Amino acid sequence: MAPVKSSERSSSVDEYRAAKEGVALWDASANGRLRLQGKDALDLLHRLSSNDLLPLQPGQMAYTVLTNNKGRVLDHLKVYRLEDHLLVVTSPGNAPKVAEWIDLYTFLEESTVTDVTAEMAVFQVVGPKARALLEALTGQALEDRRVVSAFLDGKAALIARDDWLGVPGYEVVAIANDAPALWQWLLERGQPWGMQPLGREVFEALRIEAGVPLYGAELSEQVNPLEAGLRPSISFTKGCYIGQEVVLRLDTYRKLQRHLVRLEMEGEDVPPLGEKLLVDGKTVGTLTSAAQVPGESRIVALALLRTAHDKAGQQVQIASLDRRWVARVIGLEQYAREGTGR
Repeated sequence: MAPVKSSERSSSVDEYRAAKEGVALWDASANGRLRLQGKDALDLLHRLSSNDLLPLQPGQMAYTVLTNNKGRVLDHLKVYRLEDHLLVVTSPGNAPKVAEWIDLYTFLEESTVTDVTAEMAVFQVVGPKARALLEALTGQALEDRRVVSAFLDGKAALIARDDWLGVPGYEVVAIANDAPALWQWLLERGQPWGMQPLGREVFEALRIEAGVPLYGAELSEQVNPLEAGLRPSISFTKGCYIGQEVVLRLDTYRKLQRHLVRLEMEGEDVPPLGEKLLVDGKTVGTLTSAAQVPGESRIVALALLRTAHDKAGQQVQIASLDRRWVARVIGLEQYAREGTGR
């Protein structure tokens, strides 16, 4: 991650407001990047994962889920189809695992997978002013449903619309060696627009508010994609993929025992992650993520909660050794800012 100098850092309230009302900059380079090449690359990834990727045209993007034989989440992937290869974005630290899984199921297909994480940097420009700023900096129109090749400070970059944090946003993919200079340049050029660099704490608050599941928190090989609200990344008509029978059976017979939900509670003391959620003294779920909303006496959280208690307005208790919180279920979280060629 590009370091944020102390002189660049503002208050968390300013960062949060910039993302919600103006424009902010986040370094997403911790995510893994894989390059899939070969004439069968798209067909291979389509066969291995949950979404219908075959309609993807060069310059389009989609999300898909890689599941194991038990229908559990190996990773939630972002797939860019470029002119001569696929760029697959994984969760932080997951690129080697995903590459190994793809290799394992590559038989006669003409396709190779290469870990290019160290070769690329990824920044996200988010907020209502993000499009206007990037169009001013690149001198070209950004199309909502296309990956655009552009130059920023003379440096080649790919720019793609992705509103995954619940606000307008664009992902900027650049060469890793250009990252430090490009980060500083974007901050400097963004100053007249009120751009702020996002710190980890504010990013977490935005992610949780938007209901975005994180691998290692809401997503793991103990969770299936329907529980985690990843239905928009699943095609129920495309045919077979690894884990498809389990996912389809859970959906058809409504066998889900828990759902990802968003919670809200008052206060500034964030409860520890992993705490149990209680209703009438009985354990009904687990807290997976939580953060204070900057500038507010409000905590937002994500939790995996049993289906009998996942309705909006349901109150649950969170108990630790020395205190209790009362949280309110906002509703089921379906991570719906997804789809082929957005």
